[in-house]
Amino acid sequence: MNYSGKTVHDVLGTIASCCRTQEGSRFIQRSIEEGSDETRRLIFEELEPSFVSLMTDNFGNYVLQKMVDAATTEQIAAVVPRMKDHILELSENGKSNYVVQKIIQFVCKRVTDGSVPEAIDEKYRYFLHDIADAMQGKLKELCCHQIGTRVVQCLVGSLPDSWRSRLLKDLVLYFDDLATNYYGSYVLNDALKHGTDEFSESMANKVQLRVVEYSQDQYASMFVKNFLDNVKFRSNISWELVNTCFRQTGSRKDGYQESNLVRLLNNGIGLSVLKKMVDVGEEEQLKIVEQYVERNRDEVVRTSFGGDLLASLQGRGGGSFGGRKSAGYAPPPPPPPTVVSHHDGRGHDTRGRSRSRDRNGGNGNGNGNGDWHRRDEVRYETRPSPPPPAQSRRSRSRSRSASPSAQHHQRGGENRDYYYGGYENKGQRHRYA
Repeated sequence: MNYSGKTVHDVLGTIASCCRTQEGSRFIQRSIEEGSDETRRLIFEELEPSFVSLMTDNFGNYVLQKMVDAATTEQIAAVVPRMKDHILELSENGKSNYVVQKIIQFVCKRVTDGSVPEAIDEKYRYFLHDIADAMQGKLKELCCHQIGTRVVQCLVGSLPDSWRSRLLKDLVLYFDDLATNYYGSYVLNDALKHGTDEFSESMANKVQLRVVEYSQDQYASMFVKNFLDNVKFRSNISWELVNTCFRQTGSRKDGYQESNLVRLLNNGIGLSVLKKMVDVGEEEQLKIVEQYVERNRDEVVRTSFGGDLLASLQGRGGGSFGGRKSAGYAPPPPPPPTVVSHHDGRGHDTRGRSRSRDRNGGNGNGNGNGDWHRRDEVRYETRPSPPPPAQSRRSRSRSRSASPSAQHHQRGGENRDYYYGGYENKGQRHRYA
């Protein structure tokens, strides 16, 4: 349908169906942006009965996002009761979650400011209660959901302080599961930014109890390093790392008492945590680390990343510690280059035509690959191509019965002996009697 030259009055009664098509969705969005308050009121009155179904529509959700941005407090108060029984479903949908986030931000901002009448404020608070009830017992699944985690992050950043504290208490209960999950770790990271000191202290205690396990996890290690950067919790986390890695032993593995330090040094993520601890640790802690490493230097060197820890200690000021070179990990020197012979295998000196191409597409040096080289360029020698497989009697009889021109190409013609010079003419088949 062509909407050029039309107004909202021309499509009254069909606005909801227009929103489900690409052209109609763009037309309604344009009318919301450029229209008057009366135009927006007409659009909203037609969209309100179909609000929930349009939230999950491919094109209708864009219209509702525009509508929420331009809506009044009364209009949002009329819409939120319709979402009561569909909050989880809408939060996990890839289209409707954007509308849910915009409504949450709209409602939370008005509740925090207290700039709405009491009747509307009561409806907004009922909406927040509905969200809390819907998430009761489902918070962990929603945090670990690819789409639902966006709504939880929106709640963490937008809720008033009194409501946010309730949500953060529930997040602490699922800390172990969320910290090791890809999407759950983002929720906890946002909670650290907007949470209270009490919440941060609860998370630090959780990390301190399982610091070695979290230090080896791809996502949970982020929180260990965040607390090491925090001046308030740095000392406790650092001492816990020192006590568990440089004073105690870990679990028994295949009859060998494997220390926690070895487990971290055999893990690249654990190494990053240890390096962070070395960078921000106290002098007393570093002395304990240096003494332990000095006594167990052979054990540290045998690990995958022991040399990196020694290099970090040396950079912090431990003069007796070296990197991989001192630990015996110096890489072998590269092989010396060899000069390619100036003879092309046929007894011809190619130095005079090093800047010209031969008929094989090469550069005159016998490589046949068509690239250019300077006359005295040093290159590595390559292995010659393997000889072609021997032909059977049937293939020989076919080549004899072919036309003279085909025989000329099959035998290689005048280029037949090029193979014996160390390279083969591309695109031609050779026959060797």
